[in-house]
Amino acid sequence: MLQPFNSTATMYPGFYDPDKPAYIMASSNKCVTYGDLETASNQIAHLFRTLGLTRGDTIALCLENHPWFFKICWGAYRSGIYFTAISYRLQPEEVEYIVNDCGAKVLITSAELSSTFDLLKNKLRSNPTCYMLDDIADGATPFESMVAEQPKQPI
Repeated sequence: MLQPFNSTATMYPGFYDPDKPAYIMASSNKCVTYGDLETASNQIAHLFRTLGLTRGDTIALCLENHPWFFKICWGAYRSGIYFTAISYRLQPEEVEYIVNDCGAKVLITSAELSSTFDLLKNKLRSNPTCYMLDDIADGATPFESMVAEQPKQPI
């Protein structure tokens, strides 16, 4: 029997079925469930508070299509923080302009973009704390390990 696309029987299907896929990354086929998204976004919201970010502050995300993107966005949303998504295809000068213009206090990028990060780290006026997904580059802090240390309950 075929089911209609994106059929939901309840308003919040993830609440009742946390093992249901929230999204699947097309390139890697990695599945992130609603439960994973809930837990990670709560931990990220706690991390942002631990870092001293408050409602109305801004973070910048410069990521390729990455499984952590939505987790970070929901973590920012839960803690009242604005996020600026920056295309990973931009030139370093364009990324620099956007980060400086939005006044980001935190910049999150990935190991794949470490060459762009290396060119930018001394040029950002807002002097954001830089975090790296997947690996670390010189002067960056590993993001995943900091998230794992945070509590899982809602903020």
